[in-house]
Amino acid sequence: MKRTLAIIPSNIFKKLEEISIILTKSVKTMETSMLKERLNKEFALYEERYQLAKRTHEISILTEGMLCLDKTMMGLIELDPKEILVDGIRKELGKTLDSMLHESFIFHKKFDGGSETLEHKLELVRDKFTGLKRSIEYIQDFLNIEGEKIWREELTRIINYAVEKESTRLVTKKYVTELIEAQDKYHVPTFIPVDSKDFTFIGRLLRNISDSIGKSTYSDALSYWYNEQGI
Repeated sequence: MKRTLAIIPSNIFKKLEEISIILTKSVKTMETSMLKERLNKEFALYEERYQLAKRTHEISILTEGMLCLDKTMMGLIELDPKEILVDGIRKELGKTLDSMLHESFIFHKKFDGGSETLEHKLELVRDKFTGLKRSIEYIQDFLNIEGEKIWREELTRIINYAVEKESTRLVTKKYVTELIEAQDKYHVPTFIPVDSKDFTFIGRLLRNISDSIGKSTYSDALSYWYNEQGI
């Protein structure tokens, strides 16, 4: 029954990703004070806001259809529609964050022998995260959920999971995935190693940082790293 109803949170999250794109690329965050000329010129965006309202309405309809259901008993198991909705949103968010972090920290070598800069990678991740987080905060009242809390918990859990996976190469006690798999409401990340040197994005990120500062010296007075060229 839960797997059948899970299609509703999945569809909600697809529309949530569309809202994220609109908020990231089109609709700017409004400033606390601005000239009224700018308000109409830069922030009106009638077509974009219409699409935003349309997606929000579609999500509200799906949510209303889920929350109007009553709690019911399937034998000894109680089914709570709101709990199924929240767990479904949590799982979809976990899948999205899992994919974002994994794909964002794959470092490719350039033709000139260098590699993609970490700063550029972090900027891309920041932009993706900002849009997705804004969309969840924007829609949380329509879904009647604590969107920001779910975001914080899922992001923290996935990062901690990746750290534990990387630590298995350093300790004798292996990470027990069954402990997480037993928690039905969580998405269990399945990081596919890009090479033999890492298990997750955390390993690639730390290795890239280590390679970057390997021949550098840190100046405590200036709070800056300097390499052999003084940069």
